[in-house]
Amino acid sequence: MLDWSKGSKRQHLDGERAFIERYIRLDEFDALFGGKMRSTGRSGQAEFVGVWGRQAISRLERILRQRGAEFVVFHADANDRVIRSYTQYCGKIDPDHTS
Repeated sequence: MLDWSKGSKRQHLDGERAFIERYIRLDEFDALFGGKMRSTGRSGQAEFVGVWGRQAISRLERILRQRGAEFVVFHADANDRVIRSYTQYCGKIDPDHTS
């Protein structure tokens, strides 16, 4: 859970941007997941990109695995993250668009 939008705590999944972009380009996120969230650690050195909501989280994990990513999901305290931006796409998401 991350308190990232005016006091709203949302479940999210993210990873280091360099890792995620090996498998999913940033310009794919809106169509695949309905948006994206970009954040950094307090030091500003590590950048993260991810999604929120159960369906988007499940889809992110599935697409990463389909595209050859090997990873482990673990629970971590993300409250030290600084939200840099987030987008929310209002169009229809195509659940079959996975490549």
